[in-house]
Amino acid sequence: MEFFKQTLRELQISIIILGILNILIGMWFPKEMLPYVLGGVLGTVTSLVMADHMARTIVRAVADDSKASTKFRIGYFFRYALVAVVLVV
Repeated sequence: MEFFKQTLRELQISIIILGILNILIGMWFPKEMLPYVLGGVLGTVTSLVMADHMARTIVRAVADDSKASTKFRIGYFFRYALVAVVLVV
């Protein structure tokens, strides 16, 4: 389980680093900064939430084999709904 937590931590650090790089490198190109920066921050936060939710879903599904497919399905639906909401905003 410690390896799983370490992997999640590494994934989250990578998401944060790429989000910061995306914002810093891309700040030179758009004409309006605020929407670009807010979009980058919202995308980074959404990625962090989705990674954490995916990890929790995997842990719950592995711990209880009887309803694993149902838990995975509900987790997928929640993550897709979250992405749809972020894309609409």
